[in-house]
Amino acid sequence: MSNGFWIQIKYPDILFDILTFNYTGMIESKILKTSIFIFASIVLIYVAIKIATKRKEDSNIKVCIWGLIVYFGVIFVSLILSIKTDIFTTRYTIPMIGLLIFAVSYIFSLEKKKWITIILASCIIMLFGINAYKFYLENYNESNQKITKIIDNNIQEDDIFIYREIGVGSIFAIKYPENKQIYFNAYHWTVEDAYKAYAPQMETVEDLSILDNIKGRIIVIDDGSTALYDELKEKQNIQIVKEPEKINSSYKNLNFTISILNKTN
Repeated sequence: MSNGFWIQIKYPDILFDILTFNYTGMIESKILKTSIFIFASIVLIYVAIKIATKRKEDSNIKVCIWGLIVYFGVIFVSLILSIKTDIFTTRYTIPMIGLLIFAVSYIFSLEKKKWITIILASCIIMLFGINAYKFYLENYNESNQKITKIIDNNIQEDDIFIYREIGVGSIFAIKYPENKQIYFNAYHWTVEDAYKAYAPQMETVEDLSILDNIKGRIIVIDDGSTALYDELKEKQNIQIVKEPEKINSSYKNLNFTISILNKTN
C-alpha cells in the first residue's frame, strides 16, 4: 500500500462515512445521506444513554460494551495508522458489522417504550428497502448482459482473454473458466498471491512477453479506454479481427471496451 495505493482518507468526510456507511449502502443523495447521518448519530446516542443507565441492572450489557469497543477501536487504530499510510476504507468494517448490530439490537430489546423501538426499527427497515431496490436495479439491468452476449456470439474454443483491470477482468475469469485468461499487472501491484484465487484459468503477468509464444485469437477487455488494445495491435504479426466496441454497464458503473486480435505466429 505504500506506493501509489488507491485508498485516500479525507477528513471530515471519512468520519461522516463511518457513521452512515451501514445505512446508506448505494444511496448517493447528499440530502438523504445527511438525514441518515443524523439518524445514525441519534441511534448511537440512544445506545450510549441506555448503556449508561442500564449497565448496573443488566450484566449482559458488558458484552455490548465490548462489542462496541472492538468495532470502533479497530476503526480508531486504523485511522491512527493511516496518518502514515492510508489503509482504511469504510467497507473494510463489514467483517465486524455483527458486533455493532448485536449491540444495537440488544439495547433496543431493553426498551420498554415499544413506540421508540418501532420507530427506530421502521427507519432501519425503510433504509434497507431503499438500498435493496437500488441494488436490484443496478444488478439486474439489461445493460449488464450486453458484454457477455457479444462475447458469446464471438468466442471460440481456444480464444485467450487479456485485460489489465481486475475489476472487469475477474468477471470473465469466472464467466469463461474454460478459456485461458491473462491479467496484465501493468502497475506492478503486489497482488499475484491474492489473484491465485482465479487460477488455473487466470495467470497474472507483469509484462506482455508471455504473448511471444502464443498463437491464435486474443479477446482484449479494456476498462472503457483502448489502452491495452492500442499497445497490443502495434506488436508484430497481429491482425485485427474486431475493432474496439465500448459498452457501458449499470453494475458498479463499469465500462468495457472489447476487441479481438489474432496473433499469426
